[in-house]
Amino acid sequence: MRDLNWRDPSGGPRVWRTQLEDLRSEILGLVLGLGDTQVNWRPAAESWSIGQCVDHVTTTNAAILPRIQEAMVRGRRGNRTGDGPFRYGFMGRYFLDALAPPPKRRLRAVPRYRPAAEHSASVLAANFARVQDALIHVVEQSEGLDLARIRARSPAVWFLFLPVGIWFASMAAHEARHLAQARSVREATGFPAQPRSAG
Repeated sequence: MRDLNWRDPSGGPRVWRTQLEDLRSEILGLVLGLGDTQVNWRPAAESWSIGQCVDHVTTTNAAILPRIQEAMVRGRRGNRTGDGPFRYGFMGRYFLDALAPPPKRRLRAVPRYRPAAEHSASVLAANFARVQDALIHVVEQSEGLDLARIRARSPAVWFLFLPVGIWFASMAAHEARHLAQARSVREATGFPAQPRSAG
């Protein structure tokens, strides 16, 4: 993964699309090389597994994506267009800063976004790829809209009503944060070896 400033929301759709495509490749490359025992292994009782990291970003992206799409439809109807780069207010920049890697503080996932404990590596990868592809498509469709003025409400925290541009930047940053977390699990002492095939 390239060394990027994930706290910078000014990139715009073309930058976010590239980031999300890179993250798609990196995350699938990690998961598809593992078995179920490996994706479900945790280095400590309070730690997440690789599967939980990937399931968490898949779940959060799938939840907010329809709201972003609805907001974009409203924006087009209201002729809220613009070329950017856009300027974002304090709340949006604070939200992005809290999610971006390297983490400044530990965050607790809200109940809606807490991942299941057990996962199938193949199902995990398929679900992530499906949601990621949908997200990339929506980012592409956002070109030409004023992504600072068009806002979407969080499905989990009612008072979070953020610009769509902040949502896109935050989703990429959030994925990068949990990719780093998943990689640290893969590199942890005690990570199980891949079972040998019977053949």
